[in-house]
Amino acid sequence: MAADITPFIKDAQKLEAQTGIPASITLAQIILESSGKNPGGLSGLAYNAKNLFGVKGRGDAGTYLTATSEFRNGKMQTEQWGFKKYSSYYQSMYDHAVVLSKPRYQKHLQNAKTVNDFAYGIKAGGYATDPQYAPKLLKIIGSYNLAQYDSGKYKYNPISGGSVGSGAAASGDGGAAVPTNDNNMVQTIFFNVSRVGILLILFILMVIFFLRAFPVMDSVTDIIPQTKVLKGVKKLK
Repeated sequence: MAADITPFIKDAQKLEAQTGIPASITLAQIILESSGKNPGGLSGLAYNAKNLFGVKGRGDAGTYLTATSEFRNGKMQTEQWGFKKYSSYYQSMYDHAVVLSKPRYQKHLQNAKTVNDFAYGIKAGGYATDPQYAPKLLKIIGSYNLAQYDSGKYKYNPISGGSVGSGAAASGDGGAAVPTNDNNMVQTIFFNVSRVGILLILFILMVIFFLRAFPVMDSVTDIIPQTKVLKGVKKLK
């Protein structure tokens, strides 16, 4: 279920007027990074922490811990991270604009002439670890006709092919990531429980091995040879 971007359109347009970031880019990132099963089609992070872009760290309302999907060495894996928690959705969108205003992104965005340039510039700045992040954004913009919300300063060039899915962003300063869905959360819990179970079994096996190697001595005959015990008995008689 795609996130309903209706409540965010005006703020995206307001931020475009202030920062130059096309509203279509902002809205596409919300759909890509914050779609889920909660009210409004939002992910758990977006719904519970008002974090629309998976920005890590501490927000004006604290930190929200959750599992995320990250690309590491070309493979998707689940990790646990702390994400910024915001007091409002606008604060999340404003913070996102601040992140994209950093030099690491602006050196790729300052000469952008199209919406497409923005999508690839954000990726080049290290925003996402997903190699298909830019094409996914552009396909979302075309699928939902998000370019209609732009000021018209930047042209959108439709692309064909590619798939629309979750994008995972790089960790670190200003990095974002995409929270996993409920199924991935269950998988993470199952993995952790399984790991504890394996460690418990190994511990039991070690105890059994120790007991067999060093049996508990339950009688005096385990310490004193039986012949000596018998001689002692004869002398007593």
